[in-house]
Amino acid sequence: MAETHQADGADFTSVLSEDVDWQPFPSFPPSARLGVVVGDPTKPGMYTIRVKLPSGIKLMPHRHPEDRVYTVISGVFYIG
Repeated sequence: MAETHQADGADFTSVLSEDVDWQPFPSFPPSARLGVVVGDPTKPGMYTIRVKLPSGIKLMPHRHPEDRVYTVISGVFYIG
């Protein structure tokens, strides 16, 4: 489980890839996995998640009410 970090907190920690709890996510294809790194995406406030998608997976067009920052660690991610 990811630890919550508050902006006014004094402690920072490293989160290793092997420590992320990868789970299926209902609105993604069955082979996709989502891992919460920091925070809680179901509550207001900042959070960081990682998503693993097998090659060739397509996500249907959709919108988010907040701004998003995407970082592609490997592979290609088309968005538009």
